[in-house]
Amino acid sequence: MARVTIISSFHKEMGKCNSDELIKILDQLKPDVLFDELDEKTFKEVFSWFGKPKTVESLAVKKFIKKNKARHYPVDTYNFSFDQLFSMSNLFNRRDYIHLLNIHLENISIKGFKYLNSDEVCKVLDQLHALEGYILDENGLGRAIREYYNEEEIHHKREGVMIQNILSIYDQKPFDHGVFICGVQHRVPLLKKIELLPINQKDKIDWEFFTY
Repeated sequence: MARVTIISSFHKEMGKCNSDELIKILDQLKPDVLFDELDEKTFKEVFSWFGKPKTVESLAVKKFIKKNKARHYPVDTYNFSFDQLFSMSNLFNRRDYIHLLNIHLENISIKGFKYLNSDEVCKVLDQLHALEGYILDENGLGRAIREYYNEEEIHHKREGVMIQNILSIYDQKPFDHGVFICGVQHRVPLLKKIELLPINQKDKIDWEFFTY
């Protein structure tokens, strides 16, 4: 059975969350294939000869594939517009929300991937999510609420497509060990979706979530 290790990341370099730390993890895992949380157009732009990677993941992957024979593919191919996404500015006037968000960002900076791939981050994200819903409901922000849940639906569909793309790639070009690096906010939803995969798909790949 093939194996896919899911590494949770934060797209922006911040303290110990940086491309050098991510490369250390990739060197440890030594995958023969990498899956990118990118659409096909962005993937081509980032990994072209003159591409300029900017995220933690793209910087690390570009360095890794230069010295390793690893295939890599874009798997975030669900089509949506960024204009459909929720504006977080609706939440920034709440001290309790900003306080919790700052704790999250400070943990990312100080602990890096150790925090991003832990039960602790899942608990903090659950708290942020619950507080977001409470604030929007309390303030009766009808339009913002609709945008918020519309964004959740978009991410739900993206995650399903990313999983199916990885399964499809395995069917076409089997691999031994793949690594899928994606934003930390997808960690728990991906876990739940993988658990609900039908048996015929579950038996193809052993999914694991990276932890220290």
